[in-house]
Amino acid sequence: MDNNGLYSYHCYFRANEAKNWNFGGFVSYIKSQGEPEDEHVNLWLSSLESISEDKQLPYFCRRRAKSLLNDSKKRSKINKSTRQVHETPAPSTSLISIIISPRIQNSNNIFIQNIWDRLNKKLKNNSKYRSILDHILDLDLLEEANLISMEEFNMLKSHFPSMNLYVEPVILNDINDVFDVFKNREAYDAAEIYQIIEEKQVSKKLEIKTLKDQQTTYIFKTLQQFLRKFRQGDFFARKMSELKFIAEILSQVMDILTSIDGTHTNWDLASAASKFSKCQNSKTNSGGNRPDFVVQTYAGYELFALEVAGGPTQNDQTKMENDSTKIGRQMQNGLNYIFMREANMGRPMPANLQIFGASTRKFEIQFKKMTRVGNYVLMKNVFVAEIPTNIVEYPKLKDLIGKLITISNLVDSSLKILQRNSEAITTSPRSYIPIPCQRSPQNNKSKITNNNRKNERQ
Repeated sequence: MDNNGLYSYHCYFRANEAKNWNFGGFVSYIKSQGEPEDEHVNLWLSSLESISEDKQLPYFCRRRAKSLLNDSKKRSKINKSTRQVHETPAPSTSLISIIISPRIQNSNNIFIQNIWDRLNKKLKNNSKYRSILDHILDLDLLEEANLISMEEFNMLKSHFPSMNLYVEPVILNDINDVFDVFKNREAYDAAEIYQIIEEKQVSKKLEIKTLKDQQTTYIFKTLQQFLRKFRQGDFFARKMSELKFIAEILSQVMDILTSIDGTHTNWDLASAASKFSKCQNSKTNSGGNRPDFVVQTYAGYELFALEVAGGPTQNDQTKMENDSTKIGRQMQNGLNYIFMREANMGRPMPANLQIFGASTRKFEIQFKKMTRVGNYVLMKNVFVAEIPTNIVEYPKLKDLIGKLITISNLVDSSLKILQRNSEAITTSPRSYIPIPCQRSPQNNKSKITNNNRKNERQ
C-alpha cells in the first residue's frame, strides 16, 4: 500500500496498512513513542474524521477511517481511559479489546524487527554491515546496497522527527553579507580580505547574549581562522596529524556547538554513556570510550559526538571505516543512556528525540542523526560538509558555516525536548531494558596493537 498521502497525519496511520488500523494499536503506538496519552481518544477521533474526508487519499483509506469512526462513536467505552479499558475486558471481536493482552507488540516494532531479522540472517558474517549486529539500522547504507525496498526505506525514515535544515533568514543574511567580500574580485588576497572582515566585525559591535548573536560571531571568527591559514599558502598541502587537524581547524569549525546554553563540550573525554553500555554488556566495571568531541547536557546526556578519522592528508581506509562504525555505536550509547536515566527518575520517555553525530573522512565531515524505535535505533545521514583547502574554495566554507549553524540549532532543539521532559509529572522510578548488547563479532573488530594505538593521532 502507498501511504505517501498520509504524511500530514499522525505517523501511526502511515506506519500501518489501513486494514490494520485499530484503536488498541494506536494507543500502544502512542505509549511506545512516549507521547502524552491524555488526549489519545480525541486525537484518534479527529484523525479518523480528517482522513475520512480527505479526497486526496485512496478510497480504501477513507472507507476504513469512516468505518472506524462510526464504530468508535457507537462505543461508549472509547471515552474511558486506557486503564479502564484494561479493567473491563471486551469480547474478542471488540475494536478495543486488542490492548488487553500484554503479549501484543506494537506493529511498528514488529515491522522493524522483521526487517532486522531478515538482514541479520543475511549479513551477520559480513563485516561491512556489522552495525546490524548492534541493532542499528543505517538507512543510507542499507538503501545504497539495495538491502531494503524503497517502501521500507520511506517507512523507516518516517520515524524521524521532522526538522528544519535551513538557516534562519536573519543568520543567512549575515552569512551572505560577510561573504560578499569575495564578490567581483579577479584575485583573492587573504591578507587584504582578512583586514576587511576584521573592520566589518568591529563596526557591527557584536554581542553574545543569545545563540543567534553567537552564530553571527561564529561566522566572522571561522572565516578569519581560515583566512589566516590561506595566507600561509601551502598550509593544507602539508602533512597534517589528527591532533594538528583538531587544534588548527576542527576546534574552530565546531566552536558554534560550544555556545548552546545548557550544555558543555569536551575534547577527548571519557564517555559516561559508553561506560554505562560496557557495564551493561559485560556486567563488570569498565571505562568509557573517548569520542574526539562531545556536546552534553549538565546531566551528562550526549546530544552530539564527533569522531576524527586521523589527519586529513592521511589515507587510512581502515580507520575511516572503524570510526564511521564507532560514531554509530557512540550515538546509540548516548540514546540508551538518556532513556535509562529518564526511566530511573520516573519520567516519561522523551518523545520525538533525536541526537546527532559526525565523522570525518579526509576533508569531509559526514553528519548523522539517530532516533529510537522500540529495541532498535535508526540512523540516517543529514548532510556532508567539505572543508576548503584554499581561498578559491570559499563557497565550501560558506556552506560549512551554514551547516554547522544548522546542527547547532538541531542540538538546541533536542536539548529543549529534554528540558521539557524534566518538567513532566514523574511516576515511580522504573527499571529500563537497554537496547540489546552491542555484539559485533570479535574477528570483525579492528586489531590495533599498542604501537598502533600510540600512532593513531600522529
